[in-house]
Amino acid sequence: MPAIDGLIDTLSSRQRELGLADRAFAARIGISRPMWVGMRNRRVVPGRRTLERILKAFPEFQLQVMASLFLASDSKNVESKSTLQPPPEPAEVRRA
Repeated sequence: MPAIDGLIDTLSSRQRELGLADRAFAARIGISRPMWVGMRNRRVVPGRRTLERILKAFPEFQLQVMASLFLASDSKNVESKSTLQPPPEPAEVRRA
């Protein structure tokens, strides 16, 4: 997901600028250190609540967070649509 990757890269840069260790940076966002490390290493995709926390901690990243939210919800819609099955054929009505 390019939007989320860009957001994570921006957050990593901000962490370096602030000179914060992983634990302190994660605490600033409001997530655990393992969650932040997983996101940074692209093993964890942040969910809506995590993106909201990022936005609260870093309002200047609003456009990137919004793009991530939009693309994440859009990809879920595409995935859910692709797994839909056509409705079953209506049962034949028998009259006595």
